[in-house]
Amino acid sequence: SSAPPDFVLVLLLLAVSFSPPSSWPLSPWFACCSSFLPAFPTRLVDPYLSLPLSCFIPLIDSIAGKGRGAPMAELVGPRVYSCCHCRNHVCLHDDIISKAFQGRNGRAFLFSHAMNIAVGPKEDRQLMTGLHTVADIYCRDCCEVLGWKYERAYEESQRYKEGKFIFEKAKIVKENW
Repeated sequence: SSAPPDFVLVLLLLAVSFSPPSSWPLSPWFACCSSFLPAFPTRLVDPYLSLPLSCFIPLIDSIAGKGRGAPMAELVGPRVYSCCHCRNHVCLHDDIISKAFQGRNGRAFLFSHAMNIAVGPKEDRQLMTGLHTVADIYCRDCCEVLGWKYERAYEESQRYKEGKFIFEKAKIVKENW
């Protein structure tokens, strides 16, 4: 079978971001799209399964012509951290700024750089160190939430975090140690 046209994929992505009233048994988007693409995975079309829209950023980029066919970064060398779920490489030990952070599920590390991730929408969040604008970060391969990115710190003493990434220790595993 041939791949669906790009405009159909864009419509599917819009359908995923649409939340219908709970009284609808199936979204009309799903009914419409399933007639065009009967073999297309239901979980990508039906918003009731609520995958985060940021998981579709690689697909949106490929439709827009950015990074078409570009593989995810894969490192060969020592001290790489990977997603605990799919083993996708997401950060380097050499990029750790601090190990003294707290995540939702325990200890967390502050990193200067990240790779193979998708960044979700920005939101203001009251954290232990004050109000920050953050965006959750997801594994680009399996969409597992790995932590967050600091977009803005409102207190001067916290500005060093801006543009940095928090990875929760429970969500990453060591590779090549």
